[in-house]
Amino acid sequence: MSNLRLPLPGTVRIAALLACASVYCTRANADTTSPNVSHDPNHELHKAVGPATASAFVKASKRDGISLRFQSGPDESSGSPTEKEHIMASVLRRRFILAAFAGALAFSAGLTCAHADQLDDIHKAGVLRVATFDSNPPFGSIDPKSYKIVGYDVDIAQAIADALGVKLSLVATNPANRIPLLQSGKVDLIVADITITPERAKVIDFSTPYFITGQQFLVPASSSDDLAAYAKSRVGAVKGTTGEQQVKTRFPEGRVLSYDDIPLAFSALRNGSVDAITQDSTILGGLLAEAPDKAKYKIIKEAISVEEIGVGVPKGQSALLAKVNEILVGSEKDGRAAKIYDAWFGPNTRFPQPRNFTIGVK
Repeated sequence: MSNLRLPLPGTVRIAALLACASVYCTRANADTTSPNVSHDPNHELHKAVGPATASAFVKASKRDGISLRFQSGPDESSGSPTEKEHIMASVLRRRFILAAFAGALAFSAGLTCAHADQLDDIHKAGVLRVATFDSNPPFGSIDPKSYKIVGYDVDIAQAIADALGVKLSLVATNPANRIPLLQSGKVDLIVADITITPERAKVIDFSTPYFITGQQFLVPASSSDDLAAYAKSRVGAVKGTTGEQQVKTRFPEGRVLSYDDIPLAFSALRNGSVDAITQDSTILGGLLAEAPDKAKYKIIKEAISVEEIGVGVPKGQSALLAKVNEILVGSEKDGRAAKIYDAWFGPNTRFPQPRNFTIGVK
């Protein structure tokens, strides 16, 4: 008998399992001619994956995990089996071994995912990596003096990092790339004006809302104030946003043209490629406030939807999600959330908008 144990560190586990599968299958072939030959699995493992990987595998197997046992040769029985019986036994053994290793590999990967604790990893690293916008003021944009990303979302992310006692590292993103960055493990959180939707909640988790806004249209000043007048119009939207989907649903006879970011959509409006553009009201307000030709455009008052904005958290990271919610609710109680809002949307800012919400766990 030989013993293998799981789980192991990802790279070592996969390499060793695959190598062992190869070793055992090779052994099974050899058994067709020498059914009772004994083998040393540790020796064969060293030959298959090298001494360093093999040693790590053996050490981990002694530490913890699940034992898997494989018969190295056919069961001893009275009488002499025929050559055909040896071959049949070998084939069955190979199939069983490969199935067992495949199952062990999948199960082991599941254990690794289940046991991963991203909150603990953030504390150990001393850094919180956050995906945020760099061209959507006032949520996130490049400061022309410091060349750093600043904005409402940046300050929210900083509040979370401060409460965790770690440094903040910002990763610039756009709407279409926010979720892929989180899923690939390149960031720990999304704090980038991301609307909470059932579709997105299937692939990532969301914090309690920390901002509430509405989806509106920005149009030429001479255009209609009636939202229904744009039912068959060309509307510019940002790729990967809820606004893109909302317009398609609300105005199925219209045409939606998608752009990488809101400045590009605004350029399309300026050159006549679209009749209107849509985005969160606060982003449209910031866009218009900074436009040198702002007198030529207006925002239609009627909203096509109400948007709740949350922090995006990797799926299944319950400890991290609970901590983020705790921090957000705490920032409401101690007044920091209101101060952050006033710094970007208060009466003395370029984007004045009354705060008609409070942060709280639903």
